[in-house]
Amino acid sequence: MIYQTRIAPWRQTISLPGITHPQTPATCRAVDASSTWILDGLVQICPGCGLNTT
Repeated sequence: MIYQTRIAPWRQTISLPGITHPQTPATCRAVDASSTWILDGLVQICPGCGLNTT
């Protein structure tokens, strides 16, 4: 399922089969980690919490 949990009106987390996120947006400290592009480069997410950063 994509776009399950709303963080702010324009930011959402993404949950896809086979991709797990060790943290939640409220506790994520992956500020130095590179974002991950998924869905053939259409969506960019935080590797720590799955927050849509597109």
